[in-house]
Amino acid sequence: MNLALQGATLEEDMKRLGDNSFFHFFDRMVLSHDPTLELDRWSVDGVTWTRERHSFTGQTHSFIMEVFTGIYPGHGGWSLMVVQEHWWNGTQKRSHRWVLLTSGHRADAMAWLKKQEKSFKQIDHKSN
Repeated sequence: MNLALQGATLEEDMKRLGDNSFFHFFDRMVLSHDPTLELDRWSVDGVTWTRERHSFTGQTHSFIMEVFTGIYPGHGGWSLMVVQEHWWNGTQKRSHRWVLLTSGHRADAMAWLKKQEKSFKQIDHKSN
């Protein structure tokens, strides 16, 4: 999660699941509903989001993994899993993020995501 995005505007349109614009939007959406990153469950426009955190600290490495799941129920429903991994081996850090549509149709999930993106852009436009 990029905390520097709190209050940032969305510069480019989201093109597909998993591209940079998707993660920029996703970070902003999460931070706008959970600015302290403490919630395990919240809802946004009919989608229930959950966050699970997993961590490990060993002698040679550590990692934290956050798994976000968004579920839009009913007709045209879908579920989406967004995973963020952060690994350390003492002096080096590596992060990786990915997204997976676990049920439903990509077009339905993208329609919801684009609707939310449009809402953020309207807010950005009003604040400028």
